[in-house]
This record gives sequence, C-alpha cells and structure tokens, in this order.
Amino acid sequence: AIAQEMIPLLRPFDVSISAFSPSVPDAVFQKYGVTRSTSLEHLFSQHDIVVELAPYTEHAVGVSLSFYHDDGQDEFSMLFVGPTPESIHEAERLYLVEEMSRLLGRHFTETEIGEVVTLVNQLFTRSRGGAGASGVSASTGLSASARKRLH
Repeated sequence: AIAQEMIPLLRPFDVSISAFSPSVPDAVFQKYGVTRSTSLEHLFSQHDIVVELAPYTEHAVGVSLSFYHDDGQDEFSMLFVGPTPESIHEAERLYLVEEMSRLLGRHFTETEIGEVVTLVNQLFTRSRGGAGASGVSASTGLSASARKRLH
C-alpha cells in the first residue's frame, strides 16, 4: 500500500523502480510498472538508492546503515525508526544501554555497570520530560530481532 502510493510520487523524477517481494504477484508489478528483482542482493547491487517500506510495527527498531563510498571509505550509522517519537526515544535508550553494557562488561562488574545504566536512564528521562525510561538492567537491550541491517 505505501509502496504503491509512492510510485506515482517518484515517476516525475524519471527513475527506474525495482522491488524484491516474492509474495507479490507479477500482475501487481506490471500494473505499477515496477521491475521485479530476483533477490535482495540483486536489488542492492543494481541501484544507488534503496528504500525499505516494511509493514507497520508498534515498536521502534534500530537500523544499522553502511555507506560504501566510491573512494573506498566506509561510513556506518545507526538510524532509529518507529511509530512515535516516544518509541524511537526508548529504542535509542535501549541500544545505548546494550552497547554501553557490552563495552563496560570487559572492565567492570554488573553492579558497577548497573550504576552507569541508572544514570543513563535518568538522563533519558530528563531529555524526554519523563517519557520512555523504564528501568533496564545492565544486560538488557534491543533484541537481535529488533535490529535490522542494510548494506
């Protein structure tokens, strides 16, 4: 639905539009003038810009973005997307707690890491006016299923 609504908005820019979606019938691709890609690998290798239009979710997720520049340099970034600013704020907090706990775990005890997590939770509470900071233990964070990777 969102992808189908986006197609007419892109047409004035004279772009070729491809998609990888095994469950969508060929008739839908033909109706909208979209080229079917045979795999995600093919889709990514043939296009300069890729837009992911996944189904709506109640929770925010972290998306790891990798940019591969022509000069051989790589750039990495984390992008958080979700249905509300509060859910995104919470996903950012969980990610920070998870990464920080992983890094600190090499040098400090769970109790010491818990002190840092408590401080981070307080900072996130202040930055959001009290929203989105349920207490999280030092070992908790975004589950692997809440992370997506785009390359």
